[in-house]
Amino acid sequence: GTLFEIAGLRDNDAIKEFKLGYKGRGIVFPVFIYNEYMGACDYNPVPGDGPKAKLDKGMPQAIWPFDIWREDKRDTYLCAGFKDAMAARIRGLNAITFTHGEGSFPKLYKRMFKGRKVYICYDNDEGGREGARRTAAHLKEVGAIPVIVDLSPVCVREKDDISDFFNTY
Repeated sequence: GTLFEIAGLRDNDAIKEFKLGYKGRGIVFPVFIYNEYMGACDYNPVPGDGPKAKLDKGMPQAIWPFDIWREDKRDTYLCAGFKDAMAARIRGLNAITFTHGEGSFPKLYKRMFKGRKVYICYDNDEGGREGARRTAAHLKEVGAIPVIVDLSPVCVREKDDISDFFNTY
């Protein structure tokens, strides 16, 4: 199958809406902030075939997909990566990811979280749990309402994520 199918992203309308593409052995997730191109993440869905995700050099900490999320006032689902946020978006959730991973928090955009309920859907592993706790503290500090989602009752394998929740379970 295509890289999109391997990644569990089978929605052509969403692929077009988010301007996803191919580069080398990966899927390109472009990052726009106020309609300005900031760079991209190259995501390789093939296990054991090089790094899973690689950001363009100099990419600032940001939110993906920022421009769509900032206009959508529904509850936010914060996912652990581009593929996970896309999998949740395909299913109708107002999902985002931070460009620099589970342990990051893009402070430049912190005021935009004030008053928002944010469901933190990080990976089912210690890194995900620790990242969720840290992120929840940052969100609470800026006036958001963080809720840590424990995927482990459904996603039973170590390192399972929200993509596995939708595509496997």
